[in-house]
Amino acid sequence: MKLNLRSLTHSLKMVTCRWRQRGQSLAEFGLLAPVAILMIAGLIDVGRLAVSEHIIRAASREFAHLATVSDLSNAEIRTKVIQRIQSMGIDPNDVVITVTGANGAAGQPAQVTLNYRVELTALSFILPRDYIQLTASTVMFNE
Repeated sequence: MKLNLRSLTHSLKMVTCRWRQRGQSLAEFGLLAPVAILMIAGLIDVGRLAVSEHIIRAASREFAHLATVSDLSNAEIRTKVIQRIQSMGIDPNDVVITVTGANGAAGQPAQVTLNYRVELTALSFILPRDYIQLTASTVMFNE
């Protein structure tokens, strides 16, 4: 039985080359994975911000309109705002709600303002603070 030294060295080179490629792929994955995870978490934060802004704007408009057409007091409007935003997944303890002018005279303004502090997770590494303050204010005139 003849031992072919040339084919044996060629086989060893191929195995070594495959291991090097696997090591290179692992190193590239190790470098890029944290960046990709941070980007995905940042997209989730941006999505949460967009949804939260939509919710507080819609609540501000809806209850400013309700304040102008109903006989509810400022406190009753505020209670309804709390119920609505809580049903939409926002903690009412994180929202400052101001209602003025509900059940006023015709032509007088009614205003509903919501200030919501959204806590960030991934974007807190990039931004100078770990939250963003969202504000929605709507003024409508009593009918």
